Amino acid sequence: MKRTIHAGARVTTAALALVLGAAGWSWSAAVAAEAADGAAAPLELTLERCIEIGIEHSVQFLNEEESFILQQLSTSLQRHNYGLLWTSTLAAETDSDEVTSEGASVAIARRLLTGGELQLDVGTSGSQTSGLQGGEDDDAYASSVSLSIEQPLLRGAGRLVAREELTQAERDLVYAGRDLILFKQQFLLDIVQQYYQLTEQRERIRNQEEKLGGAKWLRDRTTALKGRELASEIDELRARNNVLRAENDLNDARESYELALDRLKLDLGLPVDRAVVVVEKALAVTPTEPALGPSLEAALVNRLDLKTALGAAEDARRALAIARNALRGDLDLTARVGYTSESGTSFGDQRFGDPEWSVGLSYAIPLDRAAEKASYRERLIAYARAQRRADRVHDEVVLEVRRTLRELRRAEATIAFQEKNVELAEQRHERAKADLERGEATTRDVEEAEDEKLAAKNAHVRAQVDYIIATFQLRKDTGQLDFDKEWRELIR
Repeated sequence: MKRTIHAGARVTTAALALVLGAAGWSWSAAVAAEAADGAAAPLELTLERCIEIGIEHSVQFLNEEESFILQQLSTSLQRHNYGLLWTSTLAAETDSDEVTSEGASVAIARRLLTGGELQLDVGTSGSQTSGLQGGEDDDAYASSVSLSIEQPLLRGAGRLVAREELTQAERDLVYAGRDLILFKQQFLLDIVQQYYQLTEQRERIRNQEEKLGGAKWLRDRTTALKGRELASEIDELRARNNVLRAENDLNDARESYELALDRLKLDLGLPVDRAVVVVEKALAVTPTEPALGPSLEAALVNRLDLKTALGAAEDARRALAIARNALRGDLDLTARVGYTSESGTSFGDQRFGDPEWSVGLSYAIPLDRAAEKASYRERLIAYARAQRRADRVHDEVVLEVRRTLRELRRAEATIAFQEKNVELAEQRHERAKADLERGEATTRDVEEAEDEKLAAKNAHVRAQVDYIIATFQLRKDTGQLDFDKEWRELIR
């Protein structure tokens, strides 16, 4: 049988839904329709529904997806910069001497994998002079085509240096994709944890309600026993105080539950005052015995944060090689070949002559490399740090897997222990009540038995929740939690 928990304000109206919709509130049509019904149709929150709503409306979830999109745009721009880059201009001018000039040019540039740059320039221009005082018109046209290359031979030469911006952008895109996957895994774990903790808190409320009922019974029985002179006035006062304490504890438990529910709604992207019904999921615990060796092996192969740390160390090594290259001198090769037309009286009369070419070398002697040397030392330190960071992440992965396995075993042992403890506590409580009826026990004895039963029940449900959460945590720690493909199957 499903248990439902009603919480949240019951004043949401259709008008409020329409206002929020006009303001661009990111509710789905189904959620908005349910909101319009107010208290008559509170939103039912199963575990699966919580995750679906979070995917669609959670601010954090949307921000992470947008961050990945921004990284995709940045990488696309870098790829564009390594392709053909076109520039073109058109110009026209007329002066007081009635000379009209026009010009057009197109330039195509491309960065080479060797570190150089190849550029093609095509341009044409013309001028027309109107005849003055019966003179003849004077028109002139000229065009040019040139191909040039600039190629560093020492500093800045080579594929490693030339492609660094694109290489790093593409690696950053891979890291951003991994970060998104890691966020989704943690997001799923957080929602599961909050959901089951709400179940635990609700179970605590039921246990506390049962304790309150027992406290009231004890108060009434103590009053009756006092009338038969089988209980003292102190016992009666103690029983009354026990009722007040139980009522206060119940109010605290309910308040804690409401705060936790508001936090869940906030994390899911729902209005805090939204009326909801949490459909509790049974605390089904299926004991497993994951081995340490296979779990560690899977984690070291699959963990994305470890792969990223190793990748960052590789990035630092590459940056160090580039900084070493920057210590070299500047030896640059330049070459150019082009055609320039002779001036013609019309655009079609232009005639191109022999090609013009030039080849040159320039060398800048590296007399001052203080900044480059400082940069090289910085990169050397960064490389050492990145390696240490990768080693640290490796050790943290091992630690997390070992810790989660211990948590699983501890929770499993606690469940078995608390099952017996609950049974014994209930027996002691019944025995204390019977002894009280016979005058062989005091109010304090029944109170202590009631408190022990409450503590045992709360510890039992807590261990069950810990075990369920630990099973999800182990999947995440070993890198075997595929959010996009498996989360529905996993939560079942």
